This record gives sequence, C-alpha cells and structure tokens, in this order.
Amino acid sequence: MLGAACDTRVSAKDYNQTCTANAECVVISEAEFCQPCGAVFTAAAINVAELSRYERERDAISKSGCPPRLGPTPLCLPPQPVPAVELRPVCNAGTCEARAP
Repeated sequence: MLGAACDTRVSAKDYNQTCTANAECVVISEAEFCQPCGAVFTAAAINVAELSRYERERDAISKSGCPPRLGPTPLCLPPQPVPAVELRPVCNAGTCEARAP
C-alpha cells in the first residue's frame, strides 16, 4: 500500500482477500520494486473489487521511480529463467489464493 512516500512494495495483504467463490478473486503480482537487484515478483490473489485500486497503486510506483541508493551498488546475479506457469485465482476457506492448475 502506498501510504508512505517511499513505499515501493505492492503486497496482496494490503488489499481485501476475502471471498465466497472463485469468481470473486483475481491473480496479481506482488513485488518490491526497488530492490538493489531489481524487482522480484511473486503471484498472489485479491478480491476482484480491489483490482482497480491495486492497479492505481502499482502504476503510481512505476511513475514515481525508486529513491536514490546510498552506498555501493551490490553485485547482482543474472536473472534466472522462471517456468511459465499460469496461476488461477481460487477461493479457499474464505480467502483468495493464486494456485497452479
């Protein structure tokens, strides 16, 4: 959630994740956009009613950029290939989750 001026993380826990059916859920990408070696994305799910707020807050981070880094730039490993897995939104015990088919 973008409550703080320098918050550069998008997290599903900051959004409503409650549900009663799979159709109420949507898969999103969680990320810490300003990690020293670039954004690291993971999949999660939120209630579909929160999707537009999630998109606005994610886009605001993209437009504002990352704060300047202090100190030396860390050595980063090259990106590793990630298997292409389509996740689907599932309502599990009243909470939206992202699951592999």
